[in-house]
Amino acid sequence: MAGIVLAGGNSSRMGFPKALLLRDNTSLVRVAVEACTEPVVVVGPPELESELADTHAILTREDPPGGGPSAGIVAGIAALPAVEGWVQLLPCDLTAPERI
Repeated sequence: MAGIVLAGGNSSRMGFPKALLLRDNTSLVRVAVEACTEPVVVVGPPELESELADTHAILTREDPPGGGPSAGIVAGIAALPAVEGWVQLLPCDLTAPERI
């Protein structure tokens, strides 16, 4: 089973990607990635690249950037390698952060 993690929100009022908020000292995007089996695609901004560097995740961006969940799903499916069976779809902010 493959996974797609949606992490493309603008977080404009926060000033940094919401996906980098912490839960139990782990970023929300990493919590979501670790819940998926390989392959997993994260749809989000380039600022997530360093956070995902040591994971099995593929980072991609929706078109247009900030285009919403539908654009994110399309981008995630397009970036997945050929897979059989089900695909998990997770928002990165599904779990509550411990602090801001």
